[in-house]
Amino acid sequence: MREACRKVSLISRFSIPPLAWFGQRRAELLILLFVLLLPFGEASHLPVAMLVLLGIHDIRRNGFIINFDSRIFLGIALTLIVPLLMSAMGAYDISKTLQTTLVFTLYSIAGVYVVRQFQDRADIDLVLYGISGILLFWTADALLQYFHGTNVFGWTGYSEGITGIYDRKLWIGYTFAHLAPFLFESLRRWAAKPGFKWSWLLAIPFIMVVMLSGRRAAWVTLGLVASIYLIWLIRHGDIKLRHALIGVVAFFIAIGAAVAISPDLQLRVQTSMYVFSGTWDTVNAAGANRLEVWKGAWMLYKESPLTGVGVNAYDPLVFERGYTASKYGHTHLYGLDVLLSTGVIGFVAFMAAFFYLCFKLVQSVKWALPTLPAWLAAVSIMFPLNAHWSFYAPRPASLLWMLLILAFAISAQRNSIKT
Repeated sequence: MREACRKVSLISRFSIPPLAWFGQRRAELLILLFVLLLPFGEASHLPVAMLVLLGIHDIRRNGFIINFDSRIFLGIALTLIVPLLMSAMGAYDISKTLQTTLVFTLYSIAGVYVVRQFQDRADIDLVLYGISGILLFWTADALLQYFHGTNVFGWTGYSEGITGIYDRKLWIGYTFAHLAPFLFESLRRWAAKPGFKWSWLLAIPFIMVVMLSGRRAAWVTLGLVASIYLIWLIRHGDIKLRHALIGVVAFFIAIGAAVAISPDLQLRVQTSMYVFSGTWDTVNAAGANRLEVWKGAWMLYKESPLTGVGVNAYDPLVFERGYTASKYGHTHLYGLDVLLSTGVIGFVAFMAAFFYLCFKLVQSVKWALPTLPAWLAAVSIMFPLNAHWSFYAPRPASLLWMLLILAFAISAQRNSIKT
């Protein structure tokens, strides 16, 4: 009898939900679809376009009702959008600048809809476990690529780092670092369930993938994210100090294992140590010529310091003007990218938005709030010293906007429960 009841319980747990459930969870499911499609470039815009259409339909049916969290989100959105519009007046590439402005505007419309949906009804566990399931699948796929030579799609990656689901782009480490808070939180929740005590060990292969990606900026980002999350755990009271120390040891074991099995990673770590030498040439070499890149960007910025030169101006202009000896694509520093593209006006607005996110993160740590993973992910993607992507590049910008949307949406859901 007991065995029969157990079978019925398992069947009901894994049965396909009714059609109405998909309608009720449309916002959460579209967010998960976005994450799933993120490595495939333009395809990730499809769920966002659907969110925009749903938002427009919601406005037509219920009117333009904006709650407190939506207003704050819109305020943050405007700090990123308005300076772009201003920079378009004197931009080197006006069409690209206006196109980026339009994309940012559409993401803000989608964000207002998601925030409203999460406030009314949201399944946060679905989002957390869904993102974590995707990340763990990508982890297994990337490790398969490293040890077998190809992943499940037959992609080989590069000698300087595994690419996994990203095929020919070395972006998996960056993506993992920014989404890490959601995985850490879901593993914490699973580990608290009976029979899943050791599920937190799944973080070890995840960390190994970040290391094996060979991207130093991803290593730094993951280290900062993991440190802040650990501090929050201790304040939250869900982990004792000795358990936290065990987690730190496991973290470094994962790093050590990745370094031990990868000669290329060993060489990259040794090269990175030259940053402490103090000389221009060695520091520049250790940072993949970052000093030259930043110097060129600063010289171009001085040509239009108030409103900037617009989006997509760095690569052609800096090299053409002789500010750098080679083409580097972008500034490799978020804050400098914003300063160059939108001038002082855009930079001040960007920093105001960033400090607000930091304020919410500090509140989450101080009061041990469950919103920390979302705010931590948002702060990590907005961090002005991020050196891996261009702030206005389509794929990184789409991830930035989605993490901002999630932070405000999860916060709105908690605020609705509290009131």
